[in-house]
Amino acid sequence: MQFYQSMMDFLQANERTVFRFWVYRRMFTPYEEKEAFTDESVFEDITARFGIIRQCIPIGNNDFVLGIQLFYDEDFDADAPYESLEFFKFSEIRMAFYKDDQMKEE
Repeated sequence: MQFYQSMMDFLQANERTVFRFWVYRRMFTPYEEKEAFTDESVFEDITARFGIIRQCIPIGNNDFVLGIQLFYDEDFDADAPYESLEFFKFSEIRMAFYKDDQMKEE
């Protein structure tokens, strides 16, 4: 088991790691709003997105905004310059690591 002292330690140790992630959908019915329910079991898309975390901005309340370089096909290169990042609040995504998603070293 790996233990990280901080988010920065985690990001430095995983700077080339490809993660799958899903974004929580934030929609509530009037009843749910009235009763103060939250439903984090529903995601914007059931298909995982793939990407590498390139930036991390602390925003307080132990949350972060992550700048993620998304990959849209299987021919991604962690060392290639990236032209765009998409930003997500860490508290509003679910992330997963799959060994098979990692880039093969040549």
